[in-house]
Amino acid sequence: MQGEERADRELLDAAALAGHLIPENSMFAFLAAHRAELFPDEDFAGLFPSGRGRPSIPASVMAAVLVLQTLHDYSDRETAEAVCFDVRWKAAIGAPLDYAGFDPSTLAYWRGRIAKSERPHRINEAIRTVVEQTGILAGRRRRAVDSTILADAVSTQDTVTQLISAVRRVAREVPGAAEQIAKVCTGHDYTVPGQPKIDWDDPAAKDALVSALVNDADALVAALRPEALSRTRIATFGVLCRDCPLRSRYTTSKTGRKLVLHERDALLRGARADWAADTGLRQDYMAHRPNVERAVAQVATFRGRRLKLRYRGVAKNHAWLKRRTAAVNLRTLIGKGLTRCGGAWALAT
Repeated sequence: MQGEERADRELLDAAALAGHLIPENSMFAFLAAHRAELFPDEDFAGLFPSGRGRPSIPASVMAAVLVLQTLHDYSDRETAEAVCFDVRWKAAIGAPLDYAGFDPSTLAYWRGRIAKSERPHRINEAIRTVVEQTGILAGRRRRAVDSTILADAVSTQDTVTQLISAVRRVAREVPGAAEQIAKVCTGHDYTVPGQPKIDWDDPAAKDALVSALVNDADALVAALRPEALSRTRIATFGVLCRDCPLRSRYTTSKTGRKLVLHERDALLRGARADWAADTGLRQDYMAHRPNVERAVAQVATFRGRRLKLRYRGVAKNHAWLKRRTAAVNLRTLIGKGLTRCGGAWALAT
């Protein structure tokens, strides 16, 4: 059966005895004061439909623990130790100073229960309700898709380096490529190592350089195109493989290598062409990309280091991402003065 928090405090209540030591605008202080309102027991009632058996840890307590765990990027064992030894965690969950905590497996048990329920992202939903009531995103929503949530932001200068390095590598390893590069690539002198000499503080100069390098790459691909990009999406290199010194690395076929293109290759080519031709698209991207990178950095890093996924499988890691974004959003709202006013959530600033 589901356990519920007691209305009265215990004699050695951590928040009562040491709550003044915890910063007022911290996640610990906020959860100590509002965890029951943020994660009410009735929102988790479906996890324990039976009224029999030993009462579970109260849902508001466990939800607060899961938020803190994800925010601090702790393992289950580290989380259980924090609940046992860290006064801030005890205060956040309403525990007494002598609370011994729980076994680390309890966290896995609760995550499994929530994952199998009808609302597997109920912690994220609770924070989303808070966001909607505060109105902080009114008229400011924008959908953004990033290639990966756990990747460092790639700067324009890094992109330039990658493009130039790729072309120079083709010149070194592909027979006859150096001559083709000198003929069709006009955006940069690829025989000279190092970064191009431009004003890196000028967005227009960086944009023009990237466009020129992309055009060079497209021109080089076209110049080195295999004998046939057919309707069956099979590229046949044929005799081009005959005298290639790297042939043993990529094919054992006597007739040369064959490459089957992706079924949406034409769509991908069209998107790249649109990107190169549409200045407005690039300007829109550059205007909003910094905000996306900032959000990605908040979710994907902790104290200056990259986070690593702790679970196996898409479903478990997707659930982690939902909890992580919920925790980060809640931390942001707390920093803006999140409070409870008249039975609803509001911002003091």
